Amino acid sequence: GVIEPLPTGDVLKNGNFDLSKAQNGLPAGWFIRTGVDGAVKVNLVSNDFDAEAGNAMQVQLKKLPAAGKVELFQSGLPLVAGRLYELSFLAKSDYGSDFDISLNNSVFP
Repeated sequence: GVIEPLPTGDVLKNGNFDLSKAQNGLPAGWFIRTGVDGAVKVNLVSNDFDAEAGNAMQVQLKKLPAAGKVELFQSGLPLVAGRLYELSFLAKSDYGSDFDISLNNSVFP
């Protein structure tokens, strides 16, 4: 069946990282895949000083996976062909290393 957007109009589930909805250390609706030998530490950070900025999810790489990638993802998003979407986020490296960020559809429509 078709999954409808949330009443807020958002497509991402729990896009504001509501800390009360955490499951297994992750905000509800979010998943992390590290692959073989990878390890990450996840911290959910409440942003009490700037309500407009919202909460944050900090993903710290503890051990680089054999394939060299960590995936943060959601499944079952109600995306429509030809519709424009906006995704904004901040990312940084504490070690001055370069890293790549990509947005992918893991299932062919």
